[in-house]
Amino acid sequence: MSCVRGLLCCFWLLPTVAFAGHGLVSAFSDPSALPEPTAMPDQLAYALEQAREDLRLITTADPSARYALGHELAHEKIAEMFAMVEMEKAGSAALSIRAYERFLNIAFSALGEMAEDFQAATAEHFFNTLLEHQYVISIYYIDFPIAARQNLRKAIEIAENSKARLLPRLSATFRESLFFKEDQVRWSLEMSERADEQGLGP
Repeated sequence: MSCVRGLLCCFWLLPTVAFAGHGLVSAFSDPSALPEPTAMPDQLAYALEQAREDLRLITTADPSARYALGHELAHEKIAEMFAMVEMEKAGSAALSIRAYERFLNIAFSALGEMAEDFQAATAEHFFNTLLEHQYVISIYYIDFPIAARQNLRKAIEIAENSKARLLPRLSATFRESLFFKEDQVRWSLEMSERADEQGLGP
């Protein structure tokens, strides 16, 4: 898991070392670090971890707290997915991806239950997080085995669909402020597609 451990650490360094395709320093000035997964899908303890996650969600009634928990758990599933993809365990990676989608849906539902005054800022936070997820997956995409990348593509697609659901909640001013981030994600995703087309990677 050396690649994944390096990724977890290097995610903090993206603002200073990553460059967009047009030569500008990374627009992601403050990305959230990926956590160390509590348990992995290929471990017996994973079922217990899932039960704990479900219990936390069931006992979290406040919409803002449930949004934060769904967001936190989705973030952790990205880290799980990276570990499983690196080990070429497609079935286990798929479990993490399904959980990732589920927790994004929980966060989205919680957003809709919040007081109206909080929904706009939360939607902006959510959209920005999804951009970060797509960015970090795409910039490390080429480092993962070619045969195992289908789960990475699925995660990118899930994040894109979630972004589309959030668009009606975002102001034009906020969307304009994301121009460089969205452009950088778009370029990075294009490079990932080209890597597949050219068979680049381990």
